Amino acid sequence: MKSIVLTGLLSVFLLTACKKDDQVAEKSLEQQKVEFQMRQLDIEKQKLAIEKEKMAYEAQKKADSTVEAEKAKTVAAANAKPQIIRETHTVYRDTPSQSTSNGNYCFPRYYNEEKRHK
Repeated sequence: MKSIVLTGLLSVFLLTACKKDDQVAEKSLEQQKVEFQMRQLDIEKQKLAIEKEKMAYEAQKKADSTVEAEKAKTVAAANAKPQIIRETHTVYRDTPSQSTSNGNYCFPRYYNEEKRHK
């Protein structure tokens, strides 16, 4: 009788020990799943951060190209404006001895006119 009771107790202990091992294995499996999902989430966060930086870079690149295009347009518009060129009219005398009498020898026309109006 003692041996039957002892065998029964021993079998109960063994079954309980096996169930605990199974529970520990299930917990570690669940823990591994959770850790795997956390790593996957971290990877997704990193991918999103990279995508965000890429979009910011593209937006900055587009803004810079727009500014460069505006500068080029401004420069082109400034260069396209007609330049005011003042034409001069030089009066040459046939005889150099008479050049001192009126003072117009080799001076532009507008230069002599400005002198007269002052």
